[in-house]
Amino acid sequence: MGKHDAAAYDYLTQPKYFADLFNAKFFGGRQVVDGTKLMEADSRTPVDGDPTRYRDIKKRLPNGSHFVILAIENQDNVDYEMPWRIMGYDHAEYTRQIKELHRQRQDEIRKLGKEPGWMEVKMGEKDRLSPVCTICFYHGKEPWKGPRSLKDMMDCDDFPDVFSDYRMHLVCADDEEIAGKCNTQLGLLLRVLAARGNRKQMEQLKNSGEFNHIDAETSRAIAELADMPKLLEHVEREKQSGQEEPEGGYSMCIAIDEMVNEGEKRGEKRGEKRGEKRGADKVNRLHALLLENNRLEDLRRAVGDTAFQKQLFREFGL
Repeated sequence: MGKHDAAAYDYLTQPKYFADLFNAKFFGGRQVVDGTKLMEADSRTPVDGDPTRYRDIKKRLPNGSHFVILAIENQDNVDYEMPWRIMGYDHAEYTRQIKELHRQRQDEIRKLGKEPGWMEVKMGEKDRLSPVCTICFYHGKEPWKGPRSLKDMMDCDDFPDVFSDYRMHLVCADDEEIAGKCNTQLGLLLRVLAARGNRKQMEQLKNSGEFNHIDAETSRAIAELADMPKLLEHVEREKQSGQEEPEGGYSMCIAIDEMVNEGEKRGEKRGEKRGEKRGADKVNRLHALLLENNRLEDLRRAVGDTAFQKQLFREFGL
């Protein structure tokens, strides 16, 4: 798990943010998934018999006599196999449930002193599975250009409706509609991630006033996912000092200013390097022209006399 995926895991595994993501994605922000009722679930269900492939985050939500299985897969890069991967995770969960039903049926029959037959342990008319829903949370910097369903992975123009598609539920960090439907500070995190690298948008966020009071959890997630080391240092320093979180939370305005300034400095350095390269190319061209014209004395003089060098630039139209 990469650094950014680990930060997303630490944040979204918290019930209130986990629930908020599902409510924003599927229910328009309505509080259908109650974070206080979410229960931890073992994410180690083997996929394709591979015990090393686990889900990132998996929780159970009570639903009558059954549960709804909710899961999140964090992605820092575009994975062109993602719909297939999620289909495998969901299939593994349904397989686990069916095997558990088989085991329960076997135990019931053996208690009656009989050895169960193959058909006797299969699902019956009244048996039901717990539904599984997985969100792929993509927080990478580049736009998601990968497939959004199994169909997108296929070359099937001549047979568009022959096979059953499998749709992936994707949430991208730059999805403003999802951010606007969040009821926790997850929405602020998504808005910062969407504005990464855009000075104007970051300035607008700072001036909106919404980022003056951010809780420690969201401040840390923003610092790590948006690569804001100054903000992370501030949160860590407060934590190590043993001080309580400031009343009203942290302000991200200073961190935004620092990020914008650092971006400007990087831009200035890139400009300086480009300028230096253009200058070097210009001088090299002048030297080549002087050699071609056998003006060796002018070449030697131009090396140490910048005024004469500028005169030669004008002469040769450089």
